Amino acid sequence: MLAALAAVPDPRDPRGARYPLASLLAVAVCAVLAGAVTFAAIGDWARDLDRSAWARLTTDLNRTKAMHQITITTG
Repeated sequence: MLAALAAVPDPRDPRGARYPLASLLAVAVCAVLAGAVTFAAIGDWARDLDRSAWARLTTDLNRTKAMHQITITTG
């Protein structure tokens, strides 16, 4: 899945891209498949992941710990 998501063009300004787009999309896709229907629910699902799950969903393993601390804000 990460290989397919890595092919998605990243429209973000590189200076503001803290996390790889493929990793963010992978987390979002898995959360939605698990039943998340809001951004808050995706954030809750992501916060509940353990480190090994993060390692499987991220393309940059050096950022695994930082991504585990993602806060999704809505508004």
